[in-house]
This record gives sequence, structure tokens and C-alpha cells, in this order.
Amino acid sequence: LMENSDEEIHEVDILATIMEKGKANLDDLKKQLDVPPIMAVRTIKQMAVKGIINLNESSNEVTLP
Repeated sequence: LMENSDEEIHEVDILATIMEKGKANLDDLKKQLDVPPIMAVRTIKQMAVKGIINLNESSNEVTLP
């Protein structure tokens, strides 16, 4: 349960950042989140697969659908 809760908190942080700025850069999100960079990337990619966010892997731009 704790793993899921932590991940959901990071998802909320990611969504809040994108909503505030309109878009975000993957590298900026990795620095901003209080998790190891690989965990941040994994969470962002999982969110993109679920259709919660859009991830342009060529530009590393993260936006809302």
C-alpha cells in the first residue's frame, strides 16, 4: 500500500506542475520530484501509457492530453 500511495503522491505533483505551467520538461520534473530520477521517469512513463499525460520522448516535453 505504501508504494502505491507514494507513487500517487508523485503523480499528483507531476500533474500539478503541468497544470501550473501548461507543460513541463522531463528533466525538470526529475529534479523537482523527491525521488530517484529513475523512479520519476518510470512514474511519468506509466502515466503516459495510462493516457493521464502526454510524453514526447524526442523533446522530453510532458503535457496534459
